[in-house]
Amino acid sequence: MRGDLRASMPRRATRFPLSRLLRAVPRRDVETRKAAEAAWRDTEERYLGLFLNSPDAIFWIGVSQDGSFILESINPAQEAALGRPGHEILGKPLDAWLPREVADPLNANYRRCLETGHPITYEESADIGQGPRIYQTLLVPIRNPQGRFHRIVGISTDITDRRRSEEELLERERLFRLLFERSGDANLLIDGSCFVDCNQATVDLLGAASKAQILGMHPSELSPPCQPDGRPSKDKADDILALAYRLGSYHFEWVHRRLDGTDFPVEVLLTAVPWKGKQILHTTWRDRTEARRAEEQRRHLEAQFQQAQKLESLGVLAGGIAHDFNNLLTAILGNLNLAQFNLNPESPAAPFLENAERTVLKASDLTKQMLAYSGKGRFVVKLHDVNAVVGEMAHLLQVSISKKAVLRLHLAKGLPPIEADGAQLQQVVMNLVTNASEALGDQEGTIAITTGLAELDADYIASTFPAQPLPPGRYITLEVSDTGQGMSPDVLARIFDPFFTTKPTGRGLGLSAMLGILRGHQAGLKIYSEVGRGSSFKAFFPAAPGHAGPAEPSETHEATPLAGRILLVDDEAVILDTIGPALEALGLQVVLANDGIEAVEQFRADPGGFDLVLMDLTMPRMDGREAFQLMRRTRPDVRVILSSGYNEQESIQAFAGKDLSGFLQKPYTLQALRTALRNAFREG
Repeated sequence: MRGDLRASMPRRATRFPLSRLLRAVPRRDVETRKAAEAAWRDTEERYLGLFLNSPDAIFWIGVSQDGSFILESINPAQEAALGRPGHEILGKPLDAWLPREVADPLNANYRRCLETGHPITYEESADIGQGPRIYQTLLVPIRNPQGRFHRIVGISTDITDRRRSEEELLERERLFRLLFERSGDANLLIDGSCFVDCNQATVDLLGAASKAQILGMHPSELSPPCQPDGRPSKDKADDILALAYRLGSYHFEWVHRRLDGTDFPVEVLLTAVPWKGKQILHTTWRDRTEARRAEEQRRHLEAQFQQAQKLESLGVLAGGIAHDFNNLLTAILGNLNLAQFNLNPESPAAPFLENAERTVLKASDLTKQMLAYSGKGRFVVKLHDVNAVVGEMAHLLQVSISKKAVLRLHLAKGLPPIEADGAQLQQVVMNLVTNASEALGDQEGTIAITTGLAELDADYIASTFPAQPLPPGRYITLEVSDTGQGMSPDVLARIFDPFFTTKPTGRGLGLSAMLGILRGHQAGLKIYSEVGRGSSFKAFFPAAPGHAGPAEPSETHEATPLAGRILLVDDEAVILDTIGPALEALGLQVVLANDGIEAVEQFRADPGGFDLVLMDLTMPRMDGREAFQLMRRTRPDVRVILSSGYNEQESIQAFAGKDLSGFLQKPYTLQALRTALRNAFREG
């Protein structure tokens, strides 16, 4: 290739610099001259090798007689850059073979180099057939023997790839800065152990006025003195930074502190990145405040769900036991009433039967508490004024509490009424006051009953008992507070367990039954308690418009006997054996059936032969609801009294609009049975 290049380039242009220098060597001594010539030839060969093999474009610029700049010599790299063989362009003015927009700037640079007599460096972009390229060019002026600058040697380095790399790097840096600044998470840079940069999200998260308040600080300066594990923030931060530098990245949780002094949890990711010849840490903070709140809410909901499941399971058990007990009590009470019915009132046995009847009714109260705990204990729902209920109970409450306790009433005026069962509402008040009195023990103290009207939101309701969804809105609050010993969190977690007590002797279902009453009334309970500072139980009931209704008129009972044919349906033999004779004693003809299927068969056999059906709700094979529907299909005007160990509201909800003739809650007395029968016959 070297031979080809020499053949394509003027000899004068290629070799003139060294030839002229050789002629300047002193000629005094022939041997010295020959040695010098040999040395110069060696130097020329080296120069030529460099000239021919350099990856940079090397060129000589001369000046023609008309003052035009011409290429006198070019190396292969320059020839390749130009994309044209040297013999086509050497010795020709630049504007003879280059476009004017390219030649004019080159001529201007060459002229400036010769006029100033100093080397100049510049960058230029040119497209001479191989696409746009960027060159960094050095021009050096050369003097002639007379000392005048008349030639230029130039070296052009193609820096296109370097410039593209630099631009790509700059673009990546711009992109990083854009992502860094606009990230929703706090982004920071740590050099050594201090912050050297941060984004606006960091400023906002820390509540700073500007970045200047943050930069230069150690992470521990934006943290509480100690982390949750008890370690000092400074020591722990230094250990983590060292670990991140060593491992290249580290992920952990931390508690930082805003400039206003409030702490907040963050998830931190440290990543080591190269920067100006050293390693720095790119830091990302992700605020965990909302995540922690969501986790806490999830745990709270799980606890509520578990509590609800426990209450539901115990409620089902309590309801089932109450139902079975009521069947037994119905038989006992029925037999007692039959004995009383057939006994001379002056008999010495009469007081014993009366005591037995009172005992059965007390046992019935216990089953009502069990039904209340199951949430199925609402009986007669009317509008009630909470203040009136508390006022009527004031004397009873005063004598029920400790003699060292002072009872204070703070009753708000003008409260809307609530829909509730009066007896159960009284039980709630009594249970709360009794519980407060027991909390005082033998110490002096105060029990306060406070009523009010409150607008409760979903967040407040979610923090209350029992665990059931209640709508936000207006609620009547009934709060009973005491100055007693308070409760620990462990005790507070168990107070609604049946028969749980901190006293030497318990009193039954207590607060657990009260919770069932509240659940049955779509009401709730908020508890505040602190050991040594007393407790507060705030029940809240949905407010209803209007005023409490008048008292129910008392029943008047006629002594005239009943007459007619009745179908008695119950799966409990003791009920049939007891209530059957009781009905006969009242003057009725009785036909017995052990379940719904047998009852339907007997009814269909003689539809017009029955004046009334007295039927249990819960039976095997066919329950009372299905049997009632089949009887109605046979005879639409059949009169049916429903009986159940559950309460009326729970039992008859499946019979809405079906025109039941009455309901008897087990256990019931002979008088209650007579009243229900008379009312049913009166309808006919």
